[in-house]
Amino acid sequence: MTGITGIGKTFFAGQLSVKMQRNFTQTFILNFDHYQNRFDTSQNIDFASIAYQMLTDWGETLKPDERKDTQFLFNWVVANLENNHYLLVIDSLEFILNHESNFKDEYWNKFFSYLLSANFCQSRIIITSQDLPRQLYTIGSRYPNHWHCQILKGLSEQEQLEFFNQAGLDISQYLDNLTYLKKIGAAYEGHPLALRVITGEIISEPFYGNITAYWNKYGHEVEKVEKIQQELKTNLVFKLDRYSRHLEKSVKERIEIAFKRLADNSPKAYLMLLSASVYSEPVLEIFYLNTLEHLGLDEEERFTVLNKLHDRYLIEEMIDDNHDLLLRQHNLIRSVAYDQLKKSKPGKQI
Repeated sequence: MTGITGIGKTFFAGQLSVKMQRNFTQTFILNFDHYQNRFDTSQNIDFASIAYQMLTDWGETLKPDERKDTQFLFNWVVANLENNHYLLVIDSLEFILNHESNFKDEYWNKFFSYLLSANFCQSRIIITSQDLPRQLYTIGSRYPNHWHCQILKGLSEQEQLEFFNQAGLDISQYLDNLTYLKKIGAAYEGHPLALRVITGEIISEPFYGNITAYWNKYGHEVEKVEKIQQELKTNLVFKLDRYSRHLEKSVKERIEIAFKRLADNSPKAYLMLLSASVYSEPVLEIFYLNTLEHLGLDEEERFTVLNKLHDRYLIEEMIDDNHDLLLRQHNLIRSVAYDQLKKSKPGKQI
């Protein structure tokens, strides 16, 4: 599954794996976004390191000298996939690609070539990637019975309205409300993350769900995006990749605007958001609350600040396998927040 960041690839892959997992003995998730934070990013995330991790997750025991033998690890991994009913989810494959959308480590090309051409394999693999690997696409095209590529796009107009309605926005009381929400959805091509961020602004202070008031204040921003999108669509030399890059840029700009408004409206919530961007994986709620402890806020005040992030959909909740409630930031939210955190001066009060 390919598509621009924030379009819902990881969510869709997760839902698909849940539906499929009953047909497999075990499900394994390999998230390269997490790996690129775990390893020294100046080095490639090489196949041998990941193969060792996969084998360990599968319960295999390796000798020290076997960890450095890439061909040995390769043979062991593909043999396990061939002979076991495993469901393997590979998320954020773009992190192991170079600037030409080819694999940095040639063993990954060898890995997919072998499995796609195999006459027998009991495992299945779900892949998400912002960039479609050229080598993988070429290999997959040769084996259409073993390969399917799906490009994910934004929500349809009806899905957008259902989304707004479920978020608590009134789409029936005034005709203008419906018109404004349709314009917002069209400008961002139904991009789920952009719509979540905008909805969070509408339902929070000072608008508290007043769609018309929000439009009167910020509608010009949406119309500006809408105009640019239309100009791109009518351009005779229009190309999909160019359009996708622009849409992704406009979504990132929307998030940056939302951050600026959060900083103006609730500086402490903004500080909590930036400070928590150092967590590349979901964490317990206490980690977020502790980020503001040094400011002298009592427990009630810190929960009030945390709720502001919830209300604006800038953090998400999830339940892990241990039934603990965890908090996470969407990858694009975290990316923007972390960039702004790095730019802030040490010790500076935001």
